[in-house]
Amino acid sequence: RNSGSEFTHTGGEFTIVRQNASSTVGTLIMKPDIDDLDVSGSTITFGNSDTPVNQGQIGIDANVPLNKLVVTGNNSPSVIVYNTSLELDSLTIEAGATFLANGYDLTINADLVNDGLFDNGGTDVNQQTTNISSSSDQTITGTGTTYFYNLTKDGSSTLDVQKDITVENDFEFLGGTLTTGTYAVNVEGDMTLDGIHQSNSAGPGIVFNGSGGQNLDTSTDTGEFGVMTLDNSSGLEIPGDGRIFQVNDKIILTSGVFNIGGNLLIMNEDAIFENGSGGTA
Repeated sequence: RNSGSEFTHTGGEFTIVRQNASSTVGTLIMKPDIDDLDVSGSTITFGNSDTPVNQGQIGIDANVPLNKLVVTGNNSPSVIVYNTSLELDSLTIEAGATFLANGYDLTINADLVNDGLFDNGGTDVNQQTTNISSSSDQTITGTGTTYFYNLTKDGSSTLDVQKDITVENDFEFLGGTLTTGTYAVNVEGDMTLDGIHQSNSAGPGIVFNGSGGQNLDTSTDTGEFGVMTLDNSSGLEIPGDGRIFQVNDKIILTSGVFNIGGNLLIMNEDAIFENGSGGTA
């Protein structure tokens, strides 16, 4: 951060047309003094009709919170996070565009619209995490491909997921409400469930489909599902004892064993178990 520097953008066009072709230095570097930052009403756009082809390294390096970020699909550019974690109000990725978190943590305080590709760049080493954290309701929408590495949903608000998404490692659902409608939240690692999940009764809801054994836990001793699906031959386990999970609609058991151990699983009066072929009990 440059002490004494300031940045104000409260309206009007701010467009980055092309890359600087550096793999370490951002095309956009935003490091003003936090006390002199005003981005209320700001939208920073990457790409327009003048953007040439082969713009695969448009780097953004910002250690201050930004407002709206838009990556257009003009000639399929890629925006990459460089050097530090990034905090945004909202992120829009148009068809043909790519946003790469590049292993750095990302915080989104409003909505994610993805009609292109969202790539996390996460590994066992960097443990990249996308944080969805707000006191206001948020949505994840779009027709694109969305892969999170670690995903954290915090706050008392509702996160409405209106597309299939995948969490390649751990999902920490720490508060509020998660609605998934008829879409899937695919979890390939472990999950902490402290809030309320709601889904269409048809599911699939929250899908545990990792390649190794998975754990389901809660830090508040209680968690609530609409529909959950187990599709992992290595199984799903609730560790320890004394946890309480409630299922309001159904559990779909496609493959694997759901081991609740010394914990309590409450099935709502109308909730059912269903096998992967639609048979119920």
